Amino acid sequence: MIKEIDFSMWNGLPPEQEWVIKDWLAIGSVSSLSGERGTNKSFLVQELITALATGQHWLDTSFEPAKVYGVFSEIDENELLTRQHRVHTRLSRRCPHRIKMVSLFGKENLLMKFDNNNVGILTHLFDELLSDIESFNPKLVVLDEVSDFFGGDENNSSHVKQFVQKCCAHIARKVNCAVLLCKHGLIETGVWRDTMKFHMYAYQDEEDSSYLVNYISHYSKQK
Repeated sequence: MIKEIDFSMWNGLPPEQEWVIKDWLAIGSVSSLSGERGTNKSFLVQELITALATGQHWLDTSFEPAKVYGVFSEIDENELLTRQHRVHTRLSRRCPHRIKMVSLFGKENLLMKFDNNNVGILTHLFDELLSDIESFNPKLVVLDEVSDFFGGDENNSSHVKQFVQKCCAHIARKVNCAVLLCKHGLIETGVWRDTMKFHMYAYQDEEDSSYLVNYISHYSKQK
């Protein structure tokens, strides 16, 4: 059923954007974190997850503590726990009751497949995952690494848009949270960048330290 916008309820001001982390992660939207292999994206993500769960400052940005749900396809449970111990040591904080992590390493990962007509079909795993996410009710959902969850052609704009909008944005709207997709390689051009509003890029400096750059989104440009 098509639902029209009721302009009689509009008070003349645009709706205010809700944020998990202002100018980085928006409620109801899908963001990306991309970078070449070796830039420690997964570790940076676990730092972000822990900082958000504890309400600790992250990149000089303050925010309210919130629940975070992370799904990891390339890291097994032992590696997740090892990295999380390093994060706790680095941040001197731990908050397990606001964090839920799932390892799908070596298991079925696809959340969307495509039929012969290039129509995206959500999988049974997606239904299971969405149900578990809804039960936990987080403010941020992290999917790392996107290529394992996406069963389409990365160079097909229709496939990418369907995955981002019908799968990832569906989670964001249904749960009223932000979704962060982690991807190998820099998403500086192309359909992946154009389909999402907010982007983080992971780089390494000359001393092999990792750092993040926040791409100025379409939303920010319009403010």
